[in-house]
Amino acid sequence: MNASNIERALNILNHRDWYYMMADNGYDRRRENAKAEMKEYVALCNSVEDTNINNALRALWILKYNECRDNINGCCDDEKYASEKAKLMKVICS
Repeated sequence: MNASNIERALNILNHRDWYYMMADNGYDRRRENAKAEMKEYVALCNSVEDTNINNALRALWILKYNECRDNINGCCDDEKYASEKAKLMKVICS
């Protein structure tokens, strides 16, 4: 069950609309979708019994959020984020 929850959490992370707040139309719907995805992600993280994987999933969410924020502000360091993501994915996939 943990493996399927981890896969579902990673799927949410990879397909999330991180830029919903910049939408010109449909903002309310996109915001509600984003909130629902976040709640589902948290529930999936909480269902993972391994504390290291749970913490890595949470850190991966924050990393992705920060990466998108920096992209919006025009100061994203892709190499930094790629290396941090690789470290977290190593923990998650172990």
